[in-house]
Amino acid sequence: MFLGKLVELWGYEKCDIIASGIEAIREAERQRPDIVLIDIHLKGEINGIVAAEWIHSRLGIPIIFMTGYLDEETKQRAGAAHPVGYLSKPLDYKKLNALIDSVVGDKPVDE
Repeated sequence: MFLGKLVELWGYEKCDIIASGIEAIREAERQRPDIVLIDIHLKGEINGIVAAEWIHSRLGIPIIFMTGYLDEETKQRAGAAHPVGYLSKPLDYKKLNALIDSVVGDKPVDE
């Protein structure tokens, strides 16, 4: 996917692109990424808000929501995951890059 390639171009290692909330939780447990980019609306029984809340509360991983649904009610529900940011779709990639940089810090250095 384009976003995965873009994250790699910024100098970060990307994890898998996940479509469901339960898969997001499983992969976060397995891969322990530095940050999770997640859509509020995911396939399956667990939506992005619930998955993000679980990931943040149990694993301490920072969350960035990327969504086309950023009304106040949805934003308030998503606040339970203590996200470091919200980006509405279509994504502003410069803002996303700056937000990731501010959370993750220094980019990895190739040795």
